[in-house]
Amino acid sequence: MPLPPDCHFDADRYDAEPARFAADHSWEEPVDTAARLLARELAALDWYRRWNCLPPPWGLGFPVAGRGEKARVTMRFRAEDAFLATAYRRFTLPVTGNEPVEDQVRRFVGRIDTSDPRSTAPSD
Repeated sequence: MPLPPDCHFDADRYDAEPARFAADHSWEEPVDTAARLLARELAALDWYRRWNCLPPPWGLGFPVAGRGEKARVTMRFRAEDAFLATAYRRFTLPVTGNEPVEDQVRRFVGRIDTSDPRSTAPSD
């Protein structure tokens, strides 16, 4: 069996393709975009450490529930009270089609960032 002919390609174009693929979020539904942006914004704020909270034991995931009109992202975390008891708490971001997702996430992050979540977030 003969060998195939030599194959040549542009290495720069080849290297650019994974970056293009990683940056393409056109496939996301608004609720998926909200979860991704929420994770990025909270990591940049160092939110958990600043409020002396811990991410849930299962990691920093932001569960997405529902699609369309019932779409929402839940942000869970652990907080210790004055008696060192661990309480699981959550914030929920309903994602609507009425305004850009970026604006919804920005407003949500601003709201939870300006008050102590150990007292403002509902128990899980």
